[in-house]
Amino acid sequence: MKNFFYLCFLLCFLAFPCEGFSQAQAGSGDPVVRTTEVDVQAEQAIGSEYRSQINSALELIKQKDFQRAGDLLDEVIMAFKTDIIPENEPFIVAHSQEEFDECLKEIGLEKASWLDWSYKEAYFLKAFMATEKRDPDSALKYLEIVISFSPYDARPLCERGFILNQLKRPGEALAEYQAAYELTEKFEFNKVMQPIVLRGMGYAYIELGDLDKAEESYKKSLEIDKGNSIALQELAYIENLKKEQNPSGK
Repeated sequence: MKNFFYLCFLLCFLAFPCEGFSQAQAGSGDPVVRTTEVDVQAEQAIGSEYRSQINSALELIKQKDFQRAGDLLDEVIMAFKTDIIPENEPFIVAHSQEEFDECLKEIGLEKASWLDWSYKEAYFLKAFMATEKRDPDSALKYLEIVISFSPYDARPLCERGFILNQLKRPGEALAEYQAAYELTEKFEFNKVMQPIVLRGMGYAYIELGDLDKAEESYKKSLEIDKGNSIALQELAYIENLKKEQNPSGK
């Protein structure tokens, strides 16, 4: 297996109008450095006034000033816990009204508070910094917190899958990706994650020695994300592995 290790800056769900990044599976288990102008905007919800602090934290993270960034993110999290999150009432962190409505329906509630995406993003960025500091256990913990209040979002599962793949725990990684894939099938707002999830599954299957399922996953990802170079490279890698394992071609 190719042993690249890069940082991945995933724009799929970042909420704010600036360059953004978060640790994510980019394909073969090998994320790709990518800093891109974010063009997907989160609709404003309760607590949106803290977006400026998230943006400031992003800038500090890009400068590798993790101490100050962490302090800002902790302030945001504490502000939500003390001033924003309603006591003894359900709440949902959602990217859009559509996502909020879908989650509300799935949970079976008539009413809940819609909290701004900045609360979730604070934990994602803390997970990113933990990964940068080579502290995967903390990163996994932060992502688990996100899942606890946003159980229908595929992204934290995908992020956890990436980390577990890097820790050489492909069985656990695959379980995370499979759960994420189910969410991409069920909720429209998760569809954008589907090719990323499939590529992560492909990597886990290679590590588990199931080349046929790995090939199937990468090919399926290409049906959605046509021409993706990582998927194409991994398919070539799988083909070479199969030739090495069966040189006679029988």
